[in-house]
Amino acid sequence: MKLRNVFAMITAAAMTLSLAACSGQSTASSTSSASSDSSSSAASESSVSSEKSTASEKSSGASYTIGICNYVDDASLNQIVENINARLAEIESEQGITIEVKYDNCNADANVMNQIIANFAADNVDLMVGVATPVAMAMQSATEDSKTPVVFAAVSDPVGAGLVASLEEPGSNVTGSSDNLDTNSVMNLILRPEPRCQEDRPFIRRRTGFLHRCHRARKGVPRRQRC
Repeated sequence: MKLRNVFAMITAAAMTLSLAACSGQSTASSTSSASSDSSSSAASESSVSSEKSTASEKSSGASYTIGICNYVDDASLNQIVENINARLAEIESEQGITIEVKYDNCNADANVMNQIIANFAADNVDLMVGVATPVAMAMQSATEDSKTPVVFAAVSDPVGAGLVASLEEPGSNVTGSSDNLDTNSVMNLILRPEPRCQEDRPFIRRRTGFLHRCHRARKGVPRRQRC
């Protein structure tokens, strides 16, 4: 089984499972941008295609090593890691391969994070998975020469962070999932014309607001929208 097929399946797993984990934080997360959804769908289709094309390679005994670094001990981020590990176990069974997972958590310490990634590089892992924007960016920098594939999860703005060229065509050796929250869609949903509300509580359109913490690439500066 070729590495690119494992890469495609891990990408699909990271996309679908990270979005599922993030949906537990807020019901609004189900309104993620259409571009993110289309990227996830494309990755899923790629995964299915890869699985079909490698059916004859099952039980090949191939072995791969994947390094996963989590940014901090957080319920939603931990759930992403658990889901990816679960999918990796399924891939092992389905494809008859062996996947060794090297996992670590840097606990938001940049020095520790860089050391973890350096260890992954020294171990010559086949794939790196970065959970959260800081980890993904550090992995991107660390793999500029080696071009080791990198899959990220829980990144709100991969384009703004410089991780990918676009959501449709990531380019380079980095791809993954975005948990971006489309605040405009949320506000439009909140302020959707409701005759009953406008008649009973006309003040609602003047005093409704939405406070959202932006992605880490912009240092978490809150975005405030008024209507």
